[in-house]
Amino acid sequence: MQYVSQVSDWLLTRKKNTVLYDELIVKSIKLVKDPLLAIAGISFLFWQDVAEIPSRNKTSVLASKMRPLLDSSAKDIHGITYHFWGYFARTILGYPGILLYSASLVHEGLYYEDWQDHEADRLGILAGLKVLDFYKENKTCPKGY
Repeated sequence: MQYVSQVSDWLLTRKKNTVLYDELIVKSIKLVKDPLLAIAGISFLFWQDVAEIPSRNKTSVLASKMRPLLDSSAKDIHGITYHFWGYFARTILGYPGILLYSASLVHEGLYYEDWQDHEADRLGILAGLKVLDFYKENKTCPKGY
């Protein structure tokens, strides 16, 4: 998993709340040289960062480097980051967007009433669909990646 450590090493050098989501994607692709591994690696990093620790809001390191995706007053900024990357990766891997959206709506929105996580899921799905649309049209990464 050397490619994952390259991305995490770079991310650890960034200041808190400064890394844009698209910036991380671009940097990961440049470091890893394989878009699918880069995206999978990002999702894996944030899963480890927040899912494997007891109090993610106090101890999450990598998620703290990301610029807030939603309003900076969100109650669970690290969870939002985790949700975005998870749904982004699922979309890239071919899970149907409408199925993912529906699952998030029922689980996060209606059951937990966590509309911020649902919004992060929605944005991850939309970003993943844009990447897939670009790839379908061009069959390659943009020049320079």
